[in-house]
Formats: sequence, structure tokens, C-alpha cells
Amino acid sequence: SLDSTNCSCQSTDIENSLADAVVEIYPNPTSNYLVLSIKTLSEYYCYSLYDLLGRVIIDNNRLQAGPNIIRTAEILNGTYFLKVKSNANEFFKTIIINH
Repeated sequence: SLDSTNCSCQSTDIENSLADAVVEIYPNPTSNYLVLSIKTLSEYYCYSLYDLLGRVIIDNNRLQAGPNIIRTAEILNGTYFLKVKSNANEFFKTIIINH
């Protein structure tokens, strides 16, 4: 079940190919911004960004249908994990930030 106030949900891993069919993430590597484009909004989606130590950089931001811009200009260079969650699923993408 989904609690939209903090975007917590029970997660089930889904195939990256399915994730790619629903969410497009670009450019990667990135410098100043990252685009998360939700191709079909049949569910509630949110995202969080984590560093390699698991620290939260951006937490529980809701995604709208279409392109969503994440500003990365103030985030240090490095490798990060982007978690995208929906009502029933979640998946991770590795994101590289290089200014």
C-alpha cells in the first residue's frame, strides 16, 4: 500500500526493461540537471537520490506525468543511486554526476 505523504510502499523488484518502458532517465552522465520522464502515469511515482554510502541526497519527491527536472548543479561529482518507486514497485538506476 502507498502512503503518499512520505512515499513509502511495499516494494517488489521489476525488470529494468519494464522500468525503462515506463520511466526514461537522461542525460546520464549528467552535469546540471537530470530528466525523469514518466511515459504513463497510471500509478503514483516518487524518487529519491542516494550517494554510494546510502545517504539521502534528495528524498521522496513526487513525479508528475511527462518530464520532471532534477537539478544536480549543486550536487558533488560522483556516482549516485536513483530510486524510483510506484504503488507496487521500485527500481534503482546508477547516475553519474560530472560537472
